[in-house]
Amino acid sequence: MELSGGTFVEIVDYILANDVHGVVLATHRLKRDGKPYEYKTAHIWRIRNGMFAEWWEYPRDLYLFDQVWS
Repeated sequence: MELSGGTFVEIVDYILANDVHGVVLATHRLKRDGKPYEYKTAHIWRIRNGMFAEWWEYPRDLYLFDQVWS
């Protein structure tokens, strides 16, 4: 987040969940070096004993994600 100079915003578009998994579909917006970026992403959570046990992020455009955060 430091790379965005405090401009990073996560907009939650959808949340789906049950007792085993949670999914958040989101839009990330930020500026880096004065240039605006926006990309869609999915956050997948594995839930065990009512607590988050694992987390994965799957950006829709991996090349853009790498460009933003590299």
